[in-house]
Amino acid sequence: MGGQDRSDQSSETRPAVAADSVLGKVGLILDAFTADDTTLGISELSRATGVAKATVFRLSRDLAELGLLDKHGSRFRLGLRLFELGSLVQRQRLLHDLAMPFLQDLRSTTNETVHLGIPTDGQVFYVARLAGHQSHTAPSRIAGRAPMHCTATGKAMLAHLPEALLDEVLAKPLTAHTPYTIVVRSVLDEELEKVRSAGVAVENEELTLQFRSVAAPVFGPGRRLLGAVSVTGPTNRVSAESMTRVVRSAGANISDQAASQWELV
Repeated sequence: MGGQDRSDQSSETRPAVAADSVLGKVGLILDAFTADDTTLGISELSRATGVAKATVFRLSRDLAELGLLDKHGSRFRLGLRLFELGSLVQRQRLLHDLAMPFLQDLRSTTNETVHLGIPTDGQVFYVARLAGHQSHTAPSRIAGRAPMHCTATGKAMLAHLPEALLDEVLAKPLTAHTPYTIVVRSVLDEELEKVRSAGVAVENEELTLQFRSVAAPVFGPGRRLLGAVSVTGPTNRVSAESMTRVVRSAGANISDQAASQWELV
């Protein structure tokens, strides 16, 4: 993921629809499923959402008929229709597809875990992950989210956001995930200046202890920020010195491809 770009769903909430509306309750039901809880029963869904069992039962049945949930006996899991809809997000898919050859090259060169992330709702959203060839790789997953202030991918993107948007993203208190997380805005601003100068962001055990990441931004036409690419691995294998050149090159190559193809969609 970039930086300590390893996490499951962030604990931060997304922009909310009123929870007492039908759509809000549907959102709560879908959000109840996580990487650790992939199959849930009505009672579990009711506890996780705070929605009455009868309502959960009715809405889950309707979602299953739409293919948004799959029903297995008395339990439910996310349906393939959600995957199909996600695959239709054209620009995200385009970035994923044009970046993939360079991600594969980067993984082959470094033998470490490689990520491609995009900015979404003030967080990093990982659209691609290639696991490292070595056994001890960073815990992460596609479609996972992570904070921006303590991940390399996040910092690579923060450094190139317009000032007003940067202030909006960093308006909330910066959460400490490890003793090394930067939680003071002025210190983070200094870090982002280094990112702009070096062309890469480095994260040292700021999200997960004993892991380091190096990330570079990805741009589209007119230097529009699209996302960031990163290499992540244990601190005893990954160093900024060894990864800067190859990560920066990957970011530049993906940017060149995006600049030539982005306006085609």
